[in-house]
Amino acid sequence: MPYVFGPVPSRRLGLSLGIDLLPVKTCTYDYLYCQVGRTTQKTTEIKPFVPAEEVLEELKKSLGKNTPDIITLAGSGEPTLHSEIDRVITYIKGITDIKIALLTNGSLLWRDEIRNRIPGVHIIMPTLTTVFEETFRAIHRPHFDLHLPIIIAGVPIKRKWRPYNSLANTVLDMARRRPLRAVDLANALNIPLEEVKNLIKGLRIKGFLHQQEHSGDVFYTAGQSGVKLKRKL
Repeated sequence: MPYVFGPVPSRRLGLSLGIDLLPVKTCTYDYLYCQVGRTTQKTTEIKPFVPAEEVLEELKKSLGKNTPDIITLAGSGEPTLHSEIDRVITYIKGITDIKIALLTNGSLLWRDEIRNRIPGVHIIMPTLTTVFEETFRAIHRPHFDLHLPIIIAGVPIKRKWRPYNSLANTVLDMARRRPLRAVDLANALNIPLEEVKNLIKGLRIKGFLHQQEHSGDVFYTAGQSGVKLKRKL
């Protein structure tokens, strides 16, 4: 079957039945470390890369023979590029109670049209290797339309509160992932250091950021993140 593969054992998900919605290798990135290989079609264009009808027919046949722990949208590229991913998700939920996981690089989750297509997914597993722009571009080699701060802001995380300032949200999202210095935030967001310091000051006063010192440097972590600074990053 060209579009449905497995089930295969997954350390994180159990027995996983995979669905591949893209031709090899169609992606928004050209990762240095991608196990599928070099990207042959780097794009941010949303379209029906493979026929949804054939995908659904294969899935129906496979589920008639297998009972996986989870159905995973993954495969040969970035699955959120497929314009009918919502149709596939709806079909799965209509024929089985098996949970659905989405393996994504997270590069398009900031777009409303993408987020509106995946509300039925039970588990979203985005990938982000760095919050530094230079490193991000060197490792991910993204499509020229993509920029790191907006990608970070779009990655879904669990939160009990959310301030109303979008730049503050981005800073807090980054600080949840790792301890950061003010200069790190200024470089990643491409904004003046003084502006970052003022923003940090306001977030600290409200208890949203915590300050830690290590080896002479000052680092900041999100207040409720539980991140412990063990070494200089």
